[in-house]
Amino acid sequence: MDKTTMVVTVDALERAGLAERRRSANDRRARIIAVTEKGAAMAGKSQAIVEEVHRDAIGSLPQQGRAALVEGLAILAQAHLATPVDSPAPVRRARQK
Repeated sequence: MDKTTMVVTVDALERAGLAERRRSANDRRARIIAVTEKGAAMAGKSQAIVEEVHRDAIGSLPQQGRAALVEGLAILAQAHLATPVDSPAPVRRARQK
């Protein structure tokens, strides 16, 4: 994520009360992004939704195909997809009005 997109994202998280910028104890110029209690609760709810979607998707496969899918995805995530690829242009989020 480029710097501009990161700032916009953290600004939105702060406005929503999900995160806050705190001074670094080691470097007075730096800020640490901390998750608030509200943010942690939201992350927990979000993770539960993700897990339910995954269970539903995998549950729709025949039993013998589930293990093969999960194994194949794990191999991709740990090998080919784990290596970052340079992009010719930075990826940016659309600006909100």
